[in-house]
Amino acid sequence: MEESLFEYLERTRAVDLALGVLAVVGPLLVAALQKWGRSWRFVRRVGPDWWLWLAAGPLVYVLWYVYNAIMDTYGLDNLYALILNVAIFMCVGLGLALVRISLWRRYGALAMEESSAESGGSEASPEAEIAPASGAGSESPRDEKESS
Repeated sequence: MEESLFEYLERTRAVDLALGVLAVVGPLLVAALQKWGRSWRFVRRVGPDWWLWLAAGPLVYVLWYVYNAIMDTYGLDNLYALILNVAIFMCVGLGLALVRISLWRRYGALAMEESSAESGGSEASPEAEIAPASGAGSESPRDEKESS
């Protein structure tokens, strides 16, 4: 009898091996890129996100084992296991979003200033894009009604 893909992956533990390698090699590659690629515009622009990229490999590895533990305990066709996994993954995702927001609030302005200063200040600031244009037509329809 032929072995299915799922049975092959389960027997060889190929996914576990691939995620283990990702958990070790991924952060090393990210750290090397951060260290030796500082002159690249991309590396400077996403500066605060590097901490999340460093944690991504090990986090996926841990979440894989949590998922497998839940599925081994409750089974693949159990609604409780599905809801538990969804709740765990949503909490981790929201936690990562909060960490990213916190990192950008703390270090994002610094990264953008460094990037802008090194490029000669040619990038427009976000405030300049948001500010309304001066001159005719800059008033909103609501302001026009109030002034008449």
